[in-house]
Amino acid sequence: MVAIIEKKDLRDFDWLTSLLAIAIACFGIWQIHNALPSESYWSKQIIGLGIAVVAFLVVAMSDYRRIIDLAPFFYGFGLLLLALVLTPLGVEVNGQQAWLKLPLIGQFQPSEFVKIPTVLMLAKYFGGRRSGSLSIVEVLVGVAILAGPVVLIMLEPDAGQAITYFPLLAAVLFLSAIKIRYVVIVLVAMAVLIPSAYMIGVKTGKIKRYQQERINAIIDPDSVDPRGRLPHGQIGHHGQQGRAFRHKG
Repeated sequence: MVAIIEKKDLRDFDWLTSLLAIAIACFGIWQIHNALPSESYWSKQIIGLGIAVVAFLVVAMSDYRRIIDLAPFFYGFGLLLLALVLTPLGVEVNGQQAWLKLPLIGQFQPSEFVKIPTVLMLAKYFGGRRSGSLSIVEVLVGVAILAGPVVLIMLEPDAGQAITYFPLLAAVLFLSAIKIRYVVIVLVAMAVLIPSAYMIGVKTGKIKRYQQERINAIIDPDSVDPRGRLPHGQIGHHGQQGRAFRHKG
């Protein structure tokens, strides 16, 4: 790791963006404290922010090319963590075995962290290709890289978390000059498959009632309960029967 660190000029550091990012994170922690002051969620977020700042400084002072070279190792380690979630080491919360509990480390959700190794692996593969438009084989390799963590996350099952991985591949493909016909094919497939998958999920019970309500709130905001009740799984001030922060106007 020492060999990765480079000497950086602090004058070149983007202090404004960094401070704004930390300020936004602190504001989020304050909101969590206001919503659940008697719980320890907000204090855990402070610890997480501290770890994130240290990791940020290490990466900021590093040569990104060395980090990219280590992408296969990080990616493999990430897949290992996701696989461990499905073993007895995994912890089930709200019907999803998406957490991992390890000695000395504690309990955490690997699917959140594995996004970074996935991005690095995609960057390593597409960054090393020759110039020009992407071929169908190169696109399929990118899909295979993404499929590794997504399949393991779906086995938890955590479809919501798995969906957040797809924009990662979409952004990389866009920056890698994907042919427009591939984009059109994907958009048409999504227009057909997403509604079909939703209907099948509703009929089979895989998509729960509260999940349907969240989707309906986006499609038809007027259908939201005017009394301001929160969807299942979201808690406002004073617990499940309390209130949320609402705009009055």
